[in-house]
Amino acid sequence: MKVLQINCVYGEGSTGRITRVIQEGLVTSGADGVVICGRRGPKEDSKIYSMISEGRGKLNKLWSMITGVPFGGCFITTQRIKKIIRREQPDVVHLQCINGHFCNIFRLLEFLKASGIPTVLTLHAEFMYTASCSHAGPCDQFITGCKQCPVRKSGLHSLVFDRTSHSWQRMHRIYKDWDQLKVVACSDWIAGRAGKSGEMGKRDIRVLRNGIDNTSVFYPREKARQMILEKYSLPQDKKLVLFVSPGFSSLKGFDLLLELAEKCKDDPMHFVLVGGAYEGREPNLTSLGKIADANLLAQMYSAADALVICSRNDTYPTVCLEANSCGTGVVGFDVGGVKETICPGMGTVVPFGDTDAMRKALLEWSEQKPSGETVEKARTRHSQQRMVREYLQLYQELIR
Repeated sequence: MKVLQINCVYGEGSTGRITRVIQEGLVTSGADGVVICGRRGPKEDSKIYSMISEGRGKLNKLWSMITGVPFGGCFITTQRIKKIIRREQPDVVHLQCINGHFCNIFRLLEFLKASGIPTVLTLHAEFMYTASCSHAGPCDQFITGCKQCPVRKSGLHSLVFDRTSHSWQRMHRIYKDWDQLKVVACSDWIAGRAGKSGEMGKRDIRVLRNGIDNTSVFYPREKARQMILEKYSLPQDKKLVLFVSPGFSSLKGFDLLLELAEKCKDDPMHFVLVGGAYEGREPNLTSLGKIADANLLAQMYSAADALVICSRNDTYPTVCLEANSCGTGVVGFDVGGVKETICPGMGTVVPFGDTDAMRKALLEWSEQKPSGETVEKARTRHSQQRMVREYLQLYQELIR
């Protein structure tokens, strides 16, 4: 069995790590794995093809801003991807997160449909049925067809044209009567959303939850707390509340995090921010910037008394899986698939935007320590071994 995966990156970020884990699982099982990634693939591995440079990606993005089609353009690299697929002759093609301005998604889907190659499409975000935005939020135009996009400039960064209707119609025409396509959702929430949208809504969508490396990386570190307190000069007498995000954006609710920290300024809690840049000087907040070392990040999770997630929308946030697997409870807003990531006894959700309720929940959960049995149940559910096993079974089903 040969499986060819396509993802925007390899080995980094949530979907990049998932792609790598599945690739390694294929090799371990005796199967053959090939990966096409948009950028930053390892040059020494002949089974991993990297398509573009960072500079080329920026040019492709500019083209999409001019044309108003976020997932169009990229004609040369798309032709190269087709050529690789023809040469490799995979039994299954698995599409992960194929945004990132490295391929023309419409042309790639049309090619795969015409080729008859069994194809798996995993929904990590919403753009594979909105055909434009990654997260539609409260907008429901993706159900019957986008038009007059309310976030054309602010969200899609389209400078002139509104091509959302054209893109939606084209994408859903491709899905019609595509017998060799299997759609997978990483959460019940996004499966439900996709199930309402045009031609995709007529398909049988399987939920297969993401997994992480909680055997060698994300596991409880017993002596982590004191090391972290000393390394970053954090207060010894406060509960540590961790906020982890690849960027401190509005989508990730960074403004709500700051509002929450302000309301907690007289509480025995100290907020520790990881992942983005912030130069504020609040006395109950420390920003550590990006932590690239996964083992150090696991120690941060283990040292924390709680993880807080303030996202306005999130499909199935990996940070919650990582925190639970390290034995740390999670408190988040009830949006997207957040509550699906939190195992019983490992945290809670509160109504979106209610920072008073979140403050109360944090005070409660920062005082609790999940039992060893509860943590092990969470680790079993979040394991990458379980995820790889389920995907391998799905590939075999498609081939049969």
